[in-house]
Amino acid sequence: MGLSKAKKLVLKLKEQGIKAELCIPRSHLHINNQGPKTEPQS
Repeated sequence: MGLSKAKKLVLKLKEQGIKAELCIPRSHLHINNQGPKTEPQS
């Protein structure tokens, strides 16, 4: 679930002409990979 949100964010940033890979720290992506506690994984 978290990866889809990240992909949407990347696409949104790319639309603005921003390199999302540089804007998003890898540590943030690792947190998304583990799954936010606010979102139950079903």
